[in-house]
Amino acid sequence: MGYDEKEELISYGEKEELIIDAFGAFLEQSDRAPNTVADSSKLPFPKEEIKAALLQGFFSTDSNEMRGLFKSILITILPYFQPGVGSKDVGGLGLEGLDIINLDHDEMQALIKNISESSKEGKEWLAKAHAESEYYMQKLSDAERMLDENKD
Repeated sequence: MGYDEKEELISYGEKEELIIDAFGAFLEQSDRAPNTVADSSKLPFPKEEIKAALLQGFFSTDSNEMRGLFKSILITILPYFQPGVGSKDVGGLGLEGLDIINLDHDEMQALIKNISESSKEGKEWLAKAHAESEYYMQKLSDAERMLDENKD
C-alpha cells in the first residue's frame, strides 16, 4: 500500500503526526553535516507537507516547549533542504570522516582547495536557506506574540 492509499485511511491530525514522526526519524538517522544545504527530494515527505505539519503542530499545541521545538525545526533545519540542489549536499567544510590531524602537506592543500570551491558553490544555496530561515523566524515570532496575547 503506497503513501497515497494510506493517506485516505488516516484522519486529520494523524497525517500530520505521521509526517512529523517520519521527519524526526529521518533527522535521527541523518549524517548531514552542519551548515550544508541538501536537496529537498531527500526528505521522507514533500517539504511543503512537512512544513504544513510542523505549522499545524506549532499552532495547535498549548505547550511552550513544543511550540519552541516546532519553531526551531522550521527555522534551523527545514530551510536547509532546497529543491534543485542535487545529490551532493552543498556548503559546509567537507571535513566529515577526515583524520585532519594526520594529513600530509598535499592532502592539506587539496582540502583547503576543496573547502574554497565548496564554499563558492554553496554560497547561493546557503543564502536561500538563510533567507527562508529569517522569514520563518519573523513570522513565527509574530505568531507567538499573538498566541500569547490571546491567552490573557
